[in-house]
Amino acid sequence: MKHYFKKLILFAVPLTFLAFCLVTGKAKFVCDGESLTAYGFPLLWMMSGATSLSTAADLTAFIIDLGAYFSIFAAVSATDFFDNIFGRKKSLISILLWSVVFFVGGFFILTLSFDLYSQKIIPFSCEQKQHIPHFGFPFGR
Repeated sequence: MKHYFKKLILFAVPLTFLAFCLVTGKAKFVCDGESLTAYGFPLLWMMSGATSLSTAADLTAFIIDLGAYFSIFAAVSATDFFDNIFGRKKSLISILLWSVVFFVGGFFILTLSFDLYSQKIIPFSCEQKQHIPHFGFPFGR
């Protein structure tokens, strides 16, 4: 059990943050003739806010999404296949993962506006046009 918690800290947590920041879903809505884009997987948790530089976020959906990603990587890190992939270089790979997490996570936080506010982002009067996978930072409208 102690070995499993160590793998969670060394691998599952950084992989969770990397995947959360770089792999998500992108949904496009049309609301009264205006096009909006929302991001998140499995739930949409972020979309552009009232101004062009603000971001609206549903913090409950954010926590659920983060938990979903962590659940996946916690299960994967418990397998023998995971141990065989990294072999004897686990500590070096873990240091590399955490370094990338700080870089990517810091850039992800910078891409979110400082005007981040919590609200429900489900646009009831909008028509969803598409929902596709999105790789990279969630930018744009």
